[in-house]
Order: sequence, then C-alpha cells, then structure tokens
Amino acid sequence: MAVRSKLRPEYALTSSQIEVEHCSFLVDSQFRADTLTPNTLQPDFINNSREGLSWERVECRKFLDLAATHFFARIFWVPDWNIIPHRYQRQWGTYCLMRQR
Repeated sequence: MAVRSKLRPEYALTSSQIEVEHCSFLVDSQFRADTLTPNTLQPDFINNSREGLSWERVECRKFLDLAATHFFARIFWVPDWNIIPHRYQRQWGTYCLMRQR
C-alpha cells in the first residue's frame, strides 16, 4: 500500500525531510563536539545564518550531554565546582527553538 505525502507537491521529497528554506521554525541542538568541528551537513543555526536565511532564538534549554559526560558524573550528583577535574564534570548541550526572520 502506497503512503501519500501530506505535504504540498512543491515540498514533497523522496524522504521525510523538507528543505530548511520552507520551514518557519526548527529545533537545533548543540553539543560540545559540534562546536569543535563545523559541519556543512549539519549547520549550526544557533550561532550562524545560512545562505542568507536569518534565524532567531525563541527558547533554549540545557540538557545533559551523555556522550561527553563521565560515567561518575551521570550516576552521582557532582557539583559544578572548579576544583573537580574537567573530565569528571557534567557536560551540557543545548536545544534551541529557532524561528525564521
């Protein structure tokens, strides 16, 4: 049984994604590793504009970055003190709701 796309024909693609130019809102995530290596396949909408499109932050929330946070900092409450070595501190990422201007 074929599944019909509910998108208008000009937005329909072969996958479930649409071009960002057709979006009014998007949710972008930023991890510590993302800031170290910019990637053209995963643009940073939080800090940059892309191809003349301008995005503004509506709301941003921090979350625990599991991949970058040490095991002990995930299972035990570790205060965010500077005396604790960096590798044992919790690492935070950000989710931002962005609106196209």
